[in-house]
Amino acid sequence: IRRNGHLTPFDASKIAAALTKAFLAVEGAASESSPRIRGIVERLTGQVVDAFERRPDRGTIHIEDIQDQVELALMRAGEHKTARAYVLYR
Repeated sequence: IRRNGHLTPFDASKIAAALTKAFLAVEGAASESSPRIRGIVERLTGQVVDAFERRPDRGTIHIEDIQDQVELALMRAGEHKTARAYVLYR
């Protein structure tokens, strides 16, 4: 569920794009082609998707819940500066 109340299909690539933008904000544009950053983004995106797939209700998900899970995944990974950039981005 988007902020405006509209329903849209879940798209994990949007999570990956937002994470990438947060990493770019912290580490600079040169990090866009970094295999390390791509690996972290892929891993964290997977963690967020897995968290929602494990939910028993598996119904609609509000965008705020997705963003909270992304922030939590970043913090658990020790990516505190990137988590801050993500919060500012969202």
